[in-house]
Amino acid sequence: MGQGAPEAFFSYCREDSEFALRLAGDLKTAGASVWLDQLDITPGDRWDRAVENALTNCSRMLVILSPDSVSSTNVMDEVSFALEEQKIVIPVFHRDCTVPFRLRRVQHVDFRQDYARGLQELLKTLPAGQCVEQRVSGISDVGSQGTVSGFGELRRATEQSRLEDEYRGVAEQKRLELERQQSTEERLEQVGEPATAQGLREQGSELGLFPKFSASRKLALAGCGILIVVSILFWESLRGPTGKQPAGTQQEEVKSEASDPPKLGKLESNQPPPSAMTGGHDAALDTKEKTGTNKAVMPGATGSHDRALLRPALLKDRAPDTYKVEFETTRGNFTISVTRAWAPLGADRFYNLVKHHFYDDAHFFRVIPNFVVQFGISAYPPVSAALENATIKDDPPSQSNRRGTVAFGTSGPNSRTTQVFINLKDNVNLDSQGFAPFGVVDGDGMNVVGMLYDQYGESAGMDQAAIIKGGKDYITAQWPRLDMIKSATLGGGSR
Repeated sequence: MGQGAPEAFFSYCREDSEFALRLAGDLKTAGASVWLDQLDITPGDRWDRAVENALTNCSRMLVILSPDSVSSTNVMDEVSFALEEQKIVIPVFHRDCTVPFRLRRVQHVDFRQDYARGLQELLKTLPAGQCVEQRVSGISDVGSQGTVSGFGELRRATEQSRLEDEYRGVAEQKRLELERQQSTEERLEQVGEPATAQGLREQGSELGLFPKFSASRKLALAGCGILIVVSILFWESLRGPTGKQPAGTQQEEVKSEASDPPKLGKLESNQPPPSAMTGGHDAALDTKEKTGTNKAVMPGATGSHDRALLRPALLKDRAPDTYKVEFETTRGNFTISVTRAWAPLGADRFYNLVKHHFYDDAHFFRVIPNFVVQFGISAYPPVSAALENATIKDDPPSQSNRRGTVAFGTSGPNSRTTQVFINLKDNVNLDSQGFAPFGVVDGDGMNVVGMLYDQYGESAGMDQAAIIKGGKDYITAQWPRLDMIKSATLGGGSR
């Protein structure tokens, strides 16, 4: 595992996002080195490459088990990859489900009844994060007691949990021994060996395992035994002659999936080829050729787009020194003020996209609280395909990524196309990564931005390939509560 690589990779489905975020946050606070896409992918990163790198470089995988995750192709593909690469896979029970065949012999950590206990158990299997170990081992006497104390509390809590486990184990062993002694006594008395049974009873009483019983209590115990036998026979009759268990039990037979070599769904290409788009580019161009308008009806999508968006070479207008863009959204309205001098190339690209209504009907597909709001995938698949490779060169950052500033996302040097993000807080750490703000949300507009629907977390942001291919019809079907841009238009005040 390379230096700085995560120790453990989170594999989960979007329905379990809330639990995954809580668990990852608690583990990071405790000093564990874990990687969760929603927390560790920065704006503009290629999510497929980021996921692949983290999965390849980690030594452990934490797979969140729930009915949704065990039926997820992506999650099961990631598990198969981890097992094939001989990584340590730790199943984390979040919700009741049937454990996949390949994980049935792997010890799991159970969070279903007691989250705190499950967290303590999980921390025993994960080494502390490198930075935390360094702070503890190389700590100075001044200004460091809080860190040492917090780490010591965690260790003490873990040790206490271990002692509690041992105590529970001893108690359980004693209870089982008591049941065996009682069962043996009853069987001996039934076959006519009262002396031996009496001896066992006296021996058990001396050991404190069970008291002496009166004749009436013996009859009661015998009656209970008969009821238990009848119940077992009845249950066996329900199972049938093949011995197959009723549906829903944890030991249900399943077929091994090893015969079908898995592929990692998340690591597939981030953009389908143009031929996969319904109708292709030219079909969209020709749809309204006879009308004389520059609007074309999109094949396979509701609405229309500006035909100039299919010809990136036409999007070359120089932006004014300053201009405003007025956004009307499903959550409310806000305005972005752009200053070209901050990032000239980015300001020009944004100006041309808005001028030709690129952002109309687009969704805010990635809304991460206290981080960023990201948008910029076209509602219309052919437009996304046409602009996929229409990159612009980088602008050197001249402004910091403060709350309310707007910048283009990137997937590497000179890779900016259409996706932009709004900083929900001061993300100054993004400055050194080359993200160059070109505008800022005006006045109270951040109140609207801050109310955009964020309960889907990273789930839609991880599905960008499907969104690009399916457009707004797909994203509306999959994440119906996401907010969208009704229109983004150039406003007054441009000069």
